[in-house]
Amino acid sequence: METYKRFNKNYGALFNQTTDEGEEINEAPSEGIVETFESRWGWIYNAELLKGFEGVTLDEVWELPIIQALNGLAYLKDKSKNERDQVEKMNKKYGTK
Repeated sequence: METYKRFNKNYGALFNQTTDEGEEINEAPSEGIVETFESRWGWIYNAELLKGFEGVTLDEVWELPIIQALNGLAYLKDKSKNERDQVEKMNKKYGTK
């Protein structure tokens, strides 16, 4: 059980189940849920991201050690957020939207 809790704390944000501090997010499903590309194609989408990040074939992605794969996905998610934040910052600075 302790391993499960640690896993959720460390990687829950990848699956939008916890906050960055590891707190659970308990939201009731909305009637107007819009399916996104990422939610529809979740695992294959993430496998494609890892394929490029790791420089391996898609078949090799499925053989990666789980911690390596999750760390790679966590890094890519944080990197993407950082890049969005930087673009937003520049847009505010120079008045573009």
